[in-house]
Amino acid sequence: LSLSEADMQYDAQGASITADGDASDWADAEFKSQIPFEKGGELVLFEEYAGGTWSGPADHSSAVAFAWDAENLYLGIVVTDDTHQNGGAAWNGDSAQIVFANAAQDTVTHLYNYGMADGEVIIHNEKGPGDTVASITRDDDTTTTLYELVFPAASLGLDAYESGMSIGVGVCVNDGDTEDGQGGQKGWSGWGPYAAVYGKTASATGLVTLVGDAPAGAPSISVVRNADGTLTVTFDGKLQAAPTVNGPWQDVTDESPYNLTPDQGQTFGRAVK
Repeated sequence: LSLSEADMQYDAQGASITADGDASDWADAEFKSQIPFEKGGELVLFEEYAGGTWSGPADHSSAVAFAWDAENLYLGIVVTDDTHQNGGAAWNGDSAQIVFANAAQDTVTHLYNYGMADGEVIIHNEKGPGDTVASITRDDDTTTTLYELVFPAASLGLDAYESGMSIGVGVCVNDGDTEDGQGGQKGWSGWGPYAAVYGKTASATGLVTLVGDAPAGAPSISVVRNADGTLTVTFDGKLQAAPTVNGPWQDVTDESPYNLTPDQGQTFGRAVK
């Protein structure tokens, strides 16, 4: 194994990502996969912990990608894992801990943790004001888990994101398994996981630099209730509808403005590009 300076640097391109479990938003992003880290003087892809066992990349491995716009920093994590185990914590079991540092990578500024148990997303604002967005989707057929994490500028103490800005980021992807004695935090991979484990270490983060131009703002959507009880939805781009706020989302073929009648069932809507 080898680890270069470039392995721990990421040039994030401008893009607007929707945290909805659809990986197609990340098609143009470069995923850094199986980046090794130093453990006791040697490079490893995974560190076993507290009696955990690891049999190779199919047991647990991870890849990360970043994107940004003026309002948000986006982090995508694809985890290959033979089982998903989480007892209800944002760090203990299959989960992701995200450490942020200043551009000099000498001060930890924020820390957010994310997990999923019984289909419910868990967010722990360990250090920071919160208001982040998380979508965690498990596919047992492909044994992969997709994390889509959205960090509004205010969640990192910023007014906005700008091209040329650099941010220290460490990603620790924890692993738990369903076999006897293998539940909880039994090891980790990631991109600079030592930023989060054995204390919080700014110098172990990678450096994310925002490059290119910020994409145009998200398309707008508005709803007006009419005197006859109907609703008129006005939107930019494409309208999508779903029975729940978490989807599944389907395109609506009608163009703006779109009218809804009172006898229609509850529907959630969003505008996308």
